[in-house]
Amino acid sequence: MTKPHIGFMGLGLMGGAMVSRQQDQGYDASVMGNRDRTEFDKAIARGATEVASAKDVAKNSDFVMLCKGTSEQVEGPLL
Repeated sequence: MTKPHIGFMGLGLMGGAMVSRQQDQGYDASVMGNRDRTEFDKAIARGATEVASAKDVAKNSDFVMLCKGTSEQVEGPLL
């Protein structure tokens, strides 16, 4: 049985740790960049796939996780 492919948006301090832990457990991830690429670049170095848009995250994933700072960021445009 293969593990689901994870899509992740919001790789700040908490989101970066969440993706790292998932990668430790053997999950593949598609991630979308952020203003601060520190945790994002770590996820890419560990094997995550960079995608250009929220649509691409969803299209390439079995499920999508968000780790955003505010409700407005979750409900607003995903740039």
